[in-house]
Amino acid sequence: MSGIFQHFWLKLLALVLGVLVWLHVATEREYDHTISLPVAGVDLGDSLTATTAIPDTLLVTVRGTGKMLLRSGWRNAGMVIRPTSISTGRQRIVLDPSNTLFVDPLDGLVLTSVLAPVTLNLDIDREGSSVLPVEVVAEGSDDGLAIGEVQMVEPAVVTVYGPSRLVERIPSITTVPIRLSGLRGEVTLRAAVAPPDSVGFRLRPDSVTVRFTVVAETERTFRNLPIVVFNSPPDQTVLTRPGVIDVTLSGPPDQLETLTASQLTASVDYRFASGDGTAVVRLDFPNRLRLISLSQDSVSVYPPPHARTGN
Repeated sequence: MSGIFQHFWLKLLALVLGVLVWLHVATEREYDHTISLPVAGVDLGDSLTATTAIPDTLLVTVRGTGKMLLRSGWRNAGMVIRPTSISTGRQRIVLDPSNTLFVDPLDGLVLTSVLAPVTLNLDIDREGSSVLPVEVVAEGSDDGLAIGEVQMVEPAVVTVYGPSRLVERIPSITTVPIRLSGLRGEVTLRAAVAPPDSVGFRLRPDSVTVRFTVVAETERTFRNLPIVVFNSPPDQTVLTRPGVIDVTLSGPPDQLETLTASQLTASVDYRFASGDGTAVVRLDFPNRLRLISLSQDSVSVYPPPHARTGN
C-alpha cells in the first residue's frame, strides 16, 4: 500500500499534466458541429424592409476547433441573413453560407451549411418614415389608478421607419403601457415606445422620458351608444339587435368629464359574424381610458350571413 502512495504528489501532477495535454490536443482539433442558432434579423440595407415574419432560429452546421465551439459569444449572438441582389415584391431566398453570416464571427469558425429552413419567403417593400407624436398610456390598474395630467414627453415625437405603403397610415404612437401600481403623485420615468403591431417597423428613439401625475380613477356610463356595422354587403342594409349598447369606462376625472359619445365607436364586423348572425362588439375609445363593461359583448346582425343572396 505504501508503494501506491509513494511520490503521490508527483504522480498527481503527472496525471493533471496529462489531462491538460489531452485537452489541449482535443480542443485544437477541428470538428463539424450541428447547432440551432437564433436569427438576429434580415439585413436588406437602408432602403428596403421585409413585411414577413422571419424564423426565430436556423439549424446550421459549423466547422471550427474545439476551443472555438466551446465559446458562447458567437452562439448567443446568432446569425444575420443578408441577401444579395434583392428587390421589392415577393422574394424567395435560398439560405446558404454566402448570405447567412455570424453576427459575432470568430477567425477560423466557418458556416458550412444551412439545414433548416433552407429557403425564406419575404415580402419586400421600400422603407418609408413618418414623424409621429407619442401618447402616454397605462395598463389597467387594480389599485384604481390612472394617468392624469401629462406634463412632459421628451422627445415629444419619434420617427417610425417601416414599409412605405403602411407607415403613412399610422396616426400616432404610444408608450408601452406603464404599470401604475405603487406610483403616487407626480412621476418621472423612462418609458419604451411600442412599435406598430406589424413586421418590418423600427423606431428612433425607442424610448422617451415622461412626467405625469397619478390620480384615482372615476367611472362614467354612456347609454344607448349606437352600434355601427362594418363591411356589410353593398346591396343590403344590415342592422343589429339590439341596435344600441351601454358602455362603462374608467379613467382620469378630467378626461371622463369632457368625453362625449361621439368620441366612442361601438362596432361589429359583418365578415366575422357567425352563421346565425352573432357578432362580437368592439369598442374604440381614447387610449388613457379603461373599459369596465359593455351591456352586450355580442349582438345579432340582420339579415345574418347565411341569408345573403346567392348563399
